[in-house]
Amino acid sequence: MPADTGSQVVTILYYTAANSSIINKRFQGIRQTGIYSGGYLSVVDNTHAQISILVCEISDGTYQVRVETTSTVNLLVAVGTPYIVLRWTYTGAVTDYMELLAVATPTTNDVVIGKCTFDGSSHLNGFSYQDTSYPRLTPNTQDLFLNVESTVDTELRVRIRAGRIQTNDCVVDIADQKSDLFVPPSSNSRIDLVYISDVGVITIDSSGTAAASPSAPAYKGKLVLAEVTLTVGDTNIVVSKIKDVRNFLSSTPAPDDTTIEKNSEGKLQVKYPLSTIVSAVASGKITCPSNVFNDMDDMNVSFTVDYSSQPIKFEFNSQIVQNDNSHSYFILDIDGVTVNKVGFGTGDDSSWIIASLLYAATNLSVGLHTAKIQWARSSWAYTPDDTDYKRVLCVTKF
Repeated sequence: MPADTGSQVVTILYYTAANSSIINKRFQGIRQTGIYSGGYLSVVDNTHAQISILVCEISDGTYQVRVETTSTVNLLVAVGTPYIVLRWTYTGAVTDYMELLAVATPTTNDVVIGKCTFDGSSHLNGFSYQDTSYPRLTPNTQDLFLNVESTVDTELRVRIRAGRIQTNDCVVDIADQKSDLFVPPSSNSRIDLVYISDVGVITIDSSGTAAASPSAPAYKGKLVLAEVTLTVGDTNIVVSKIKDVRNFLSSTPAPDDTTIEKNSEGKLQVKYPLSTIVSAVASGKITCPSNVFNDMDDMNVSFTVDYSSQPIKFEFNSQIVQNDNSHSYFILDIDGVTVNKVGFGTGDDSSWIIASLLYAATNLSVGLHTAKIQWARSSWAYTPDDTDYKRVLCVTKF
């Protein structure tokens, strides 16, 4: 036979006599407390609310039972006692029935049904099931799934229970683990996010701003499990600092509005356009100074490459007037390096030409860059003095 390692309590051993206390013990801390069905409120009159029949699991912190009501109950309520709760206390008597109460403030083990609302004359006129302080207690059947908890040690970490997520192309199992260390703010308080990355890694977002009343960082599509509030000087993360924000059954997620948006029907779609354009536009007459390349006036832009191998398109276009049998030349310069060069010639008579240049790059490093147009000519060349003629340098990022 196996040894009793760890002083085990097995509920219930086969062939062991059992009573109600032992049987109910099976559910303590295993089945979630709360209202499993029914338990909805309606107005009877100015001072009475009616509670429909319900099934609930309720505990006094030590013992736990299932209770079902089979008839409706009318309850006297008032502005000073707006919360309607279920309360149960074990005494061992056969009359250990559950109480239905109107209270000013629910206690720790109360099962909250809802909160009464009153008009200006203190008459009952409705109910709220989503009170910010004491919302209706609905059992969370996945309560331990990826739950973020305090650890048994005094440390600036939290424990994340095991679970599973589905990414765009696979299912990822998350092991039971501790987080990385949190770093408290140097002043006030800050809210950090505990979330799961796209590849299933438990991650901390500490980008929030410290303040007397801090706000959590934007979720921006993250699978956030909890918000953790840190205060200057913290050495431990206790239960009260952890806010559970798991939402396993959610509506369509809010888009981050960078590449995904909602259409007029509220459905997600790829945001159009997916490009960013930086341009320089100028007009008026300028003359090419020599047969040596010089910067073309006003034809320069600064742009940022956002990620590795980002496609960038460069376009230049301008009207040019040059004399007969002449040539003009144009260079696209990126960060002081010539990356493309084009030339244009004319026949026996002086004429107008359209000078254009097109170039694409995917090898620019992440960060700030500059692009400019330089030009040269064999004889003479200039742009029209009519302001309706534009010269344009355009950089498009995808």
